[in-house]
Amino acid sequence: MTLKEAKEDLTFLDSLPGHKIIGKGNHDFWWATLSKIHAFFEENDIHTITCLYNNAFVAEDLVICGSRGWFNDESLNGIPENTDYDKIIHREAMRLRLSLEDGKKFPDDLERVVFLHFPPVFREFRCEEIVSVLKEYNINRCFYGHIHGCYEHPNTFVEDGITYSLISADHLNFIPKKISSDI
Repeated sequence: MTLKEAKEDLTFLDSLPGHKIIGKGNHDFWWATLSKIHAFFEENDIHTITCLYNNAFVAEDLVICGSRGWFNDESLNGIPENTDYDKIIHREAMRLRLSLEDGKKFPDDLERVVFLHFPPVFREFRCEEIVSVLKEYNINRCFYGHIHGCYEHPNTFVEDGITYSLISADHLNFIPKKISSDI
């Protein structure tokens, strides 16, 4: 629920090999402002984790962009009453746009890929606001998580020229998926 309570998990992630870029999910109640997260990381000697939040990064030959996104299916259980879906979707589309704009500072020959927590397209659901941002920035590949226990859903599918890939840990049997420009 708080950064202090997340310290053990974040320290564990920091101890793993390589540099990690993390984005906010729907259960990351510990997620604070970037300045508070950066200060916490500095105070706790966490140096191999970077937050994807209104920004973009180069990893090998890819520009990593993204946001949390939003899954606005009001028929789902567990969603608080009076949730303002339009406001949340607008904010997440804006954050994705900020990330993609930040990605423009990197060379044009690098592919921009988007990572979202929530799927912009899932079964009959489609978040037009997020999909329109992906199209506006000519994104060809979008990776997302959030979907758990739905093993009949395809790992990858193409819709309107965008390849969507489900990369939630349990869907991949907890085997990380290598993502590069040639895959």
